[in-house]
Amino acid sequence: MKKSTLLLTASILCCLFCAQLKAQGNYDRTYWKATASMAEGENVPQHIIDGDRYSRWTSGQAQTGGEWIAVDMFRAQTFNRIIIDNDESANDYPRGYEIYVSDDGDNWGDVVMSGNGTPGLTIINLPVALTAQHVKIVQTGSVDEFVWWTIKELYIENTQGESGIKKVNDRPVTIAAKEGQILFQGVSFPAKVEIHNLSGQKVKTASLRQNTLNVDLNTGIYIINIESGHHSYSQKIIIR
Repeated sequence: MKKSTLLLTASILCCLFCAQLKAQGNYDRTYWKATASMAEGENVPQHIIDGDRYSRWTSGQAQTGGEWIAVDMFRAQTFNRIIIDNDESANDYPRGYEIYVSDDGDNWGDVVMSGNGTPGLTIINLPVALTAQHVKIVQTGSVDEFVWWTIKELYIENTQGESGIKKVNDRPVTIAAKEGQILFQGVSFPAKVEIHNLSGQKVKTASLRQNTLNVDLNTGIYIINIESGHHSYSQKIIIR
C-alpha cells in the first residue's frame, strides 16, 4: 500500500490503552444504528460502525448522486469531525458529499457542510461543533466508470474535549509529524511507545529517548500509546 504523510489529530486522549480497543471515535457505538438508501448483498449499513476491519457497506451500484447513509447515535452527541474510511477499496470514495443532521431522524434541515471525498480516507472537519442524534451523508458526485460507494468504518468524533478528552494533570503533550517521522513534545524520557492498528494488532514498539520516532506504516488509522512515568497518553493517527 502507498506510504505517505502522517496526519495527526490535535487532541490527546488521556486514558489507559487496551490492545483490543476498537476505534469508535470518541463515543461508544454499541447502540448506534446505520441505515442507507441501498446496499449490496451482505454488505449492510451496520458494518460501518461494527469495528470490524473485514466488513463493509457498499452501494452495489455506480455513484450517480443521491445515495445516502445515516447513523442514529442513540442519543444526542456533540461532534466536529467525520471520517469516512474505505482504505481497502480506495477508489470507492464519495466523489462529493453533503452532511445533514437531525434530532429525530425525519427532519434534516439544510446542508451543514459539503465537499469532495478523497481516496482511502475522507476527513470532514466541521467549521463548528454540532450536537445532534442523527447524521446523514449524501453522496452527490458521479463517475463514468462502474465505481461503487464503499465504507469500511465511519467515525463521528469530538476533538474539542467535550467527551472526556482532557490533559493529564494539565500537562500539555503535543505530537506532530512529517513523512516517516513522529515528533513528540511534553513527554518525559525514557518512554514506551506502542502503535496498534484498528484490529488491536501491535505494529510497532519502541523505547523513546528523544523527541523523534522513525516509522514506516501503511495507509490507515492507528492508535499510538505513550507510557511515560506514571502517565499514559493515547492518540489516534491517520496515515495517508
